[in-house]
Amino acid sequence: AQLGRGERVAAAQDLWAAVGAGDVGIDVALDWLPMLLADDRPPLVQVGVDMLVTVRAWTALAARPRLAALVDRRIGKRVRALGWLRRAADDVDDEDLRASTVGLVAAFGDRALGKAAVALAADWRALPEGPRRAVLMAAVRADPAVHDRLLADVRGEHEHGRAADLAAALGVVRDPARLRAALALTIDPAIDVRDAINVVQAAVGEDEIRADAEAFVVDHLDELLARMPDEWGASLVGTLVTSCDAARLESMRAAAEAKLAGRRGARRRIDQAFERFGQCVAQRAVAEPAIARWLQAR
Repeated sequence: AQLGRGERVAAAQDLWAAVGAGDVGIDVALDWLPMLLADDRPPLVQVGVDMLVTVRAWTALAARPRLAALVDRRIGKRVRALGWLRRAADDVDDEDLRASTVGLVAAFGDRALGKAAVALAADWRALPEGPRRAVLMAAVRADPAVHDRLLADVRGEHEHGRAADLAAALGVVRDPARLRAALALTIDPAIDVRDAINVVQAAVGEDEIRADAEAFVVDHLDELLARMPDEWGASLVGTLVTSCDAARLESMRAAAEAKLAGRRGARRRIDQAFERFGQCVAQRAVAEPAIARWLQAR
């Protein structure tokens, strides 16, 4: 008998949970991914998107173009039709799908979404709060010149929500000089660190620039900590554990132990963060070659 919609969603979720637990090989789940992304039922697409986020993180940079091509074939047209902003006829499913897919597909390098984001960023204050951050991040990735305008704007922005979104967008620029200028905001006394920290948090989420962002954090931990309340400072461990790279685990742990371990609440944060780091390294060691083989065969 055919599975109903709810049963298919549950089956897909259970499969992905089994992959995370190590009970099922990722190659089994990968065969579900194109089907889920192309499904016309939003709940199933959402499960596919949740899988895609992790698959992308475990895909080597050299193999990302193949994954991007698959995503474009399966969901690109639908996501471009959704666009960045709400349409009059949209329902809840459209809104949910837009929130989870448009920024992700744009991050794969979709030119149409990037171009649209650049146009919207020209009048970023008019953007609705919901999509604003994703639009600005996509615009900076698509056209680094947008970064220059936003860098000037963040210095005069005192509303925390807008300033935080600007800072996050500044943190995804690939150009090294522009990235250094953005990271420097976090230790600039003229900028509220509650907003500026979003630069670092965004930058460590970008594979292409993560190493530069991590190096900045390690080099400036004392300055960053001096600007942050004691317990909040311990949260900086989160900026040191995003790489899922075995070669970086011990150096990042050493930095955390040297500078963060004495902060209130840090011990538990550090232990948990590096436990997850080690688990990610182990999972990626198995998943990355399987993903590469799967993409090569498609």
